[in-house]
Amino acid sequence: MNYRQYDWSPLGCSEDPVPGDPEVVREYAARFRATATQAGNAAQLLRSFAGSGMVSYSVDALLAESTALAGRLTLVESRYVGASGALNSYSPALTNARNRSLDLLHEAEQLKRQEDYARSRSNEMYNQISCMPAGPEFDALVEDYRRNESARSIRRGDIQDAKNTLIQVCRDRDDAADDAADVISTAMNASQLNDTLVDHVQEFFHNLDKWVQEHADVLSAIGNVFSAVGIGLQVASLFFPPLLIVGRIFGGIGALFSVAGAFGTARKTGDWRSFWVEAAFAAVTFGAGKALVGVGKAVIPKATKVVVSTVARASEVAVKAVRRIGASKAAAHTIVSVGKEILQDFVVKPIANWIVHTVIPFQPGRPVQRLPCAPPPCIPQPVMNCQRVIMGAVA
Repeated sequence: MNYRQYDWSPLGCSEDPVPGDPEVVREYAARFRATATQAGNAAQLLRSFAGSGMVSYSVDALLAESTALAGRLTLVESRYVGASGALNSYSPALTNARNRSLDLLHEAEQLKRQEDYARSRSNEMYNQISCMPAGPEFDALVEDYRRNESARSIRRGDIQDAKNTLIQVCRDRDDAADDAADVISTAMNASQLNDTLVDHVQEFFHNLDKWVQEHADVLSAIGNVFSAVGIGLQVASLFFPPLLIVGRIFGGIGALFSVAGAFGTARKTGDWRSFWVEAAFAAVTFGAGKALVGVGKAVIPKATKVVVSTVARASEVAVKAVRRIGASKAAAHTIVSVGKEILQDFVVKPIANWIVHTVIPFQPGRPVQRLPCAPPPCIPQPVMNCQRVIMGAVA
């Protein structure tokens, strides 16, 4: 990382606050420019070959492939031209930050020596004052002590000003690095060149996330329809038992769509409370309720035991009540199961959403604070080790 071996403690730093080598940055910029030139020349040669006028079936296919390859090489050229320009614009900012930080260090060293000398003098005068009787000499020494302390305070203020200036220098350096990163990212995105498996995977998930956000309401509506159909099929299973399994399948599909819709809404709005409510009820629908109960017993055993026992007793009482009207045991369990799903979807879930949105305070995550002298963040890197390039480290 090319750290400069100085004592940076006068500026409050344990190591070089502006590491990196501008010459290395310029070297990478030159390499990228050379790569862009080579790609451009190769594309031009391929295009001239495609326009050579040769005619045959096999040659036409070869010319088509040459034209396609020339187009891809042009995209490569634009990407590397953008990266080269970004690094060339960042290099002067890094040079200026390194020179300025070193000047501030020398200034702070001199101020620190003056402040140390003033502190030493103040200590000596204080010891003399504490042992000196009142009189003209005492008053004169007290006045000298006050003047020395005033000068010492000014030196401390100057040192703090130097530290604040260094912080601003680092921020300017970071801003320049961010600008370079934006230019490189724009060049990579504008080239529309997906040349690695990672690019394709990232593009797939990006498009999937975008699609889910755009169709969040539709997914939630489909989930509600499937859930309602599932409840209806479970009710119909009282007369045709095989429909019970189909109804539960529809209920599970509905829960999946509802969670997907809640996820898309949360991604759009940043409010994840409804998503976690849907996810919790989906976990119960897919049979993860026992696992959740086990976690609850491990965390709050007494409360969980009370809740589980209460729900179990309520289910048993409900089954017995249904059986009194002449229903079979299987039908009673089905009726109670459907009743619990209806209660969950139309009573418990709305209440849970109301609680998390109105009763429980929502505190979004705190933004990440960047340290004033930290190296700039890494840039997305399909084509280079950007952290090393931006910081000017030796590859």
